Amino acid sequence: TWGVGGRVILAYWGDLQLSVDAAYMHANLPLSTLQVNRMSYPKHHAEMEFREWQIGIGISYRLRWFIPYIGVDYSDFRSRVEHLNSLKFLFPKKHVTFKEAYATGMFIGFGLCPDRVFNINLEVRVINENAVSLSGDLKF
Repeated sequence: TWGVGGRVILAYWGDLQLSVDAAYMHANLPLSTLQVNRMSYPKHHAEMEFREWQIGIGISYRLRWFIPYIGVDYSDFRSRVEHLNSLKFLFPKKHVTFKEAYATGMFIGFGLCPDRVFNINLEVRVINENAVSLSGDLKF
């Protein structure tokens, strides 16, 4: 799996910031098992290709060491399972493709940054994905 991304502050007014971010992730993964309704089938080199690109825009406001933020994002997620030879009765083309139901979503979170050495961040993403993430940085 590999990915690339970045964030840019577009504008700031005192402690208020407007920023954008973009990211891309890609993976080719072999499948360890192949099951349908709890019945196992031979894998025959079946693999999954996964890719997602995402752009977002957000606004934040710094209150000393507490930084709440909110924003919206747009993503294009595709996953394709290929070489489904043993399941051609279900998938005549020997592959199946998945994509997200909703491309646009929102995120809300906050960071705690008491100094330049340490920070912690909690974020919730909804609509196009359901995710909660907690991260921290220690810089030296």
